[in-house]
Amino acid sequence: MFSFSSRLGFCFALATLLVSSAQAAAIAGADFETPAYAAGTLPGQTNWTGASAWLVGAGGLSSGTAAGGGQHAQITGSASVGTNGEIARLSFPEQSGTVYARFNFRYEGTSDPADFFWAALGKSGGTNPYDASLGLVLRNETGGWGLQARARDASTSVNGPVPSRAFSFYTTMTVLLKAEKSGANGANYDRISLWVNPAVAPDSTEAAVGTPDATVTRSTGRTGIDQLFFRVGDAGALDVGERILIDAIQVGSTWADVTSANSGANLAVTSDSFSARPATASGADDFDGDGQPGLLELALGSAPEVAATVIAPVFSSVEIADNALDVTYERAATVGRFVPVVESSVDLVSWTEANVNQSYLEQVLPGGRVQVTARIQPRAVRQFARLRARDIQQMDTLTPDTTRDLFARLLLNWGTKVNTAGTRDTYGSTYSYEWVTRMVTPMAAWLSQPGRPGTLSVGASTVNVAETLRRALVNGTDPAETTRWPFPANQADQIVVEAQQPAFAAWLLHDATNRSGAPGAAVWSGFTAAQRSNLASFLSATGSPSFSYTNNWNLFVTINQEARKRLALAGVSEFSGYSQSAINTGLEKIQAMHRGGGWYADS
Repeated sequence: MFSFSSRLGFCFALATLLVSSAQAAAIAGADFETPAYAAGTLPGQTNWTGASAWLVGAGGLSSGTAAGGGQHAQITGSASVGTNGEIARLSFPEQSGTVYARFNFRYEGTSDPADFFWAALGKSGGTNPYDASLGLVLRNETGGWGLQARARDASTSVNGPVPSRAFSFYTTMTVLLKAEKSGANGANYDRISLWVNPAVAPDSTEAAVGTPDATVTRSTGRTGIDQLFFRVGDAGALDVGERILIDAIQVGSTWADVTSANSGANLAVTSDSFSARPATASGADDFDGDGQPGLLELALGSAPEVAATVIAPVFSSVEIADNALDVTYERAATVGRFVPVVESSVDLVSWTEANVNQSYLEQVLPGGRVQVTARIQPRAVRQFARLRARDIQQMDTLTPDTTRDLFARLLLNWGTKVNTAGTRDTYGSTYSYEWVTRMVTPMAAWLSQPGRPGTLSVGASTVNVAETLRRALVNGTDPAETTRWPFPANQADQIVVEAQQPAFAAWLLHDATNRSGAPGAAVWSGFTAAQRSNLASFLSATGSPSFSYTNNWNLFVTINQEARKRLALAGVSEFSGYSQSAINTGLEKIQAMHRGGGWYADS
């Protein structure tokens, strides 16, 4: 059981966030989470209307302080998607004052000039649902793709300049809109302001965030706003393979309504791990699917591979004097490598344990588990808290000296199990070459920077990093060496995975020749033409552009190809056989496995 008490609100993350002051009340919002939203067609669910091509899908979009959840809204290109009718509308009570809207979105694919994405605040009714609206448009203007503020009357749109904040495909972005009446056009809405990835922190004000990235003025002829709509397409369709994803929508009448943490909710429950997910949903980091991230289960003494009896944390709101916060959780009587730790923050950026009593109360429960209450001492501002799993074996601080000594110790111990040729381990396993291939990159990285010695010592023991790496790359790719690294029997052979390590190492060594004093330069310069040719032949055989992978092996082949490309462009003639087409295809397939927040699936 987990219970988290604060003044009014709190939320659970891989960690758990607690807020010690009241939340603003938004006009409308959509997090696309269960039970309010089910996977499938979006229109027809929770005040949504529009085209059936808009769907609710798995995975959340998080950007800045706007956290996504376990689901999002999306539209995917197909033969029937892309006409002017592809609109999804979120309805809310009609407003006559200033209206703010904030949401996360991501555009995936390779778009053509005919495609666009349009999001705006408007009024239901009229010939077209998108007429007389204020919002933003993403389209291909001269100079490339960009987000623009857009104001439209009954028939004509006016777009502002492309903001300086660049748009990027496959990148989750936060946008914030402000629709208002300037007074120049009577009681009509006539001004839209756009912020792109605004630097919003809890309790930040509109004035503190600063001037909008773009503002456009044009009378809409409308005195009220009652919907937020999303539209795609134009004369050209949203092509097959392209997607637009939406999440974390907030609509309000004030800046605070759409920028406060978890606006519009007195109790917000999210699990923030690979991406923010509901506490009752299983994420990619939740092997047993019980709603609790695996590392946190280890810290609390649960089995991450066995679903817990109590899936969701239990929360309660308790009035505590002076904004102190209590975090109460249950753990095993003894902890191991991972331990539960409560931290506090005032901005959701910097976290500390300095004002936390980790064992304010402890009570042994029937069965031997322990209920722990950690108390966060009062501050003069609103506080947040999180419960996270700490790895006590992790080194908090590594100085250059301790890093060098640690690396030296690792190499010395590793070297005791390397054969005399420097190509494999001494255990004689089928994949004995992995023992060496997976160390060539860190050795090359060490040697690639100026001021680092080519030989390391620990006490009376020394390891010649430069010679060890040279011997591995030369003998591992020498056809005459009986323990050389194998050429693949086919392109599904494990050596394809391993080959990207010597490929990257080769590029690092060559790159060291551009840095005065980098010891890797001497290693590269010491290779003969025949040795470079052997290395190039090995990499070519293990990075074929003709094999089509559907998993993360695309990454390994892409690194192999890209390293050879960099060497070829640097004038190393032996590495001219790279394929730009293979690199492009590999990158596209890798990006298709992106699940948000910098996390990628294996397939």
